[in-house]
Amino acid sequence: MMKSQSTVPIILGLSLLSVGGACVYAFLKKKKDEFADSSDSFTDNAATTSFDEADSGISNKIARLVRMISSQEEVKSVEVTLSNKIVPLVVGRKGYTLRHIQDSTKTEIQFRELDESHQVCTIHGTEAGIQAAEQLIMKEASRQITLTEEMLVPQTACGKILGRCGDALQEICRKSMAKVWIEGARVLGENRRIMITGTQDQINVARSLIEQKVKDDADFRRSQEQLDIRREPRIRTPPSSMTATPVPREVL
Repeated sequence: MMKSQSTVPIILGLSLLSVGGACVYAFLKKKKDEFADSSDSFTDNAATTSFDEADSGISNKIARLVRMISSQEEVKSVEVTLSNKIVPLVVGRKGYTLRHIQDSTKTEIQFRELDESHQVCTIHGTEAGIQAAEQLIMKEASRQITLTEEMLVPQTACGKILGRCGDALQEICRKSMAKVWIEGARVLGENRRIMITGTQDQINVARSLIEQKVKDDADFRRSQEQLDIRREPRIRTPPSSMTATPVPREVL
């Protein structure tokens, strides 16, 4: 009889353990499905990620969720509005920067579209983790975006822009900290294309230096034309005759 009574708590405990395990499994499976459905909203770069990487990413999200649930601190959520131009900097190539922020701060970060030019970044985690994630996001957002712009310049000014052995072009790159590339000389037409790559400030400096070179070349050619116009043509005089002119004699 005593043996039967001691067996009842064991059976009851095993039953509760099974029910609890089933609940935890159902909860984690639900969260996994939610993360899988929202994984496409991170960035267009994530579309190139392989299925193995996607599965690994979902597993990491579940692991972060378990850590947050098991933590003694309260799990909170904070929303940050970011421009569409800033989101690629926060996400990084193939989501590397975003994963680094999540792993280092033990948070979960999701994006959803707010309007045509902004997205809402939702950060889930502890208060300390959210603050750390916000700081890293703002740090990435403060980095200037690299752009590429083009401008057209007269063919005649390319020599002035390049300089002797490319010295003038190297000076433009050094002063502006931008990359400048001039289209090949075989291109037909009155103008040639120049490509400038860098931040917006660097591009503006390079463009200003190039425009100054174009202006200097135009001023030089204009002064040469005016000098040619003012120059008087030389009058060619016929050569003098070496034969002496006969002097008339007086007849007596």
